[in-house]
Amino acid sequence: MALDNHTDTNAVRVTCTLTAEADRESADGFLMAGDGIISIPLSLTHTFAAPGPVTLECTKSANHTALVDSADLIATQLDALTRTAG
Repeated sequence: MALDNHTDTNAVRVTCTLTAEADRESADGFLMAGDGIISIPLSLTHTFAAPGPVTLECTKSANHTALVDSADLIATQLDALTRTAG
């Protein structure tokens, strides 16, 4: 996902969260005043028992401007998923 802060004269902290049922992944991005575009990568694995929604939500520092310039979500269906801690 790309974030843009071309119009704000203040630094902006943005937190984005990708959610699928009870699983979630969050990441922070920090845009300096007048910065161009930064990217915030998010990756989440989740197994749905049936088709379900995935939500991408971003919040920003109070009283500042930040624009989500583009967001691409890619979902891949697998026959099985194994998670390894590490």
